[in-house]
Amino acid sequence: MHIRYLLTLSCFFTSVFIFAQSGNPTTNANLPLGEQYQLMVEKSGRYQQYRVVERAWLDAFQTHLGDSLIAAADKQTELEGTIADQAETINERTTEISSLNGQIDALNEEKDSISLFGLSLSKAAYHTIVWGLIAALGVLLFVILGRSRLAVSSAREAKDKIDKLSSELKESRKQRLAIEQDLRRKLQDERNKNQA
Repeated sequence: MHIRYLLTLSCFFTSVFIFAQSGNPTTNANLPLGEQYQLMVEKSGRYQQYRVVERAWLDAFQTHLGDSLIAAADKQTELEGTIADQAETINERTTEISSLNGQIDALNEEKDSISLFGLSLSKAAYHTIVWGLIAALGVLLFVILGRSRLAVSSAREAKDKIDKLSSELKESRKQRLAIEQDLRRKLQDERNKNQA
């Protein structure tokens, strides 16, 4: 007996639920809330200037609205987490980029500089120093060559003078020897005259 009573009662509630749901525009959860609301207003009855909406429809709409708000809040939380993760990733990438830019700057500076006697010089300064040294050595070479030419010509003049003086000295010796021999002969002739 209780079973028949329970079956009758369950059939009654099922028919009421089916009747309430058959015209309920909010039964299609796939429709957006705006369309569900519009269908609910269109299918509701009129009383003067008002619309009469069934309580089951409003409850179902409220449930869908709550579910949509919860889903939107969940989606917002998920998106905020994604944004936070992406912001953290961006910060990490920014730090990495700053570090890499520092390394690139250091490598470019190293590439553009040359170490000379333990000093790090830019290539322009290095080239200036090298070409300055080459120019100074060139000038020094020309000065040395000029002085050596002067020295060579002076040495030639001095040698020529020495040779001239030497030949004059030899000539003078020859003349002196000739004079000495002539004087000795004369002296010997005088001695020979005095002894005879």
